Amino acid sequence: MSRENSVSYSGASSLCSNMSSVSINYDGEEHDLDEAVDYVFKELQEHINGTHVQIREMCQWDLRGESYEEVKVYFDKMADHIKEGSALFKDLLKIMKQIMPPKPKIPKTIKE
Repeated sequence: MSRENSVSYSGASSLCSNMSSVSINYDGEEHDLDEAVDYVFKELQEHINGTHVQIREMCQWDLRGESYEEVKVYFDKMADHIKEGSALFKDLLKIMKQIMPPKPKIPKTIKE
């Protein structure tokens, strides 16, 4: 997935209170910053919850008399949630990099 770094401000005086006035590029499309961040956090929460459920399922294998193969299904689902959640954190970094101000230029020293 390629993400272009494009951001446009609509006269935002305070970024945090005006997130909807900031546009970013996510998944190749322009979105309001607040919509993109809300989407990523909603998806992250689903993966965190899914990971939690699979851990609880794994911990009960002995009570249910499940085999390695049966428990491996829970493990694989948990691993998928962790991988997909990790990708979302990377997406969040890419989103937030788009709203960073330009890096200051370091003046070159004058040689005498």
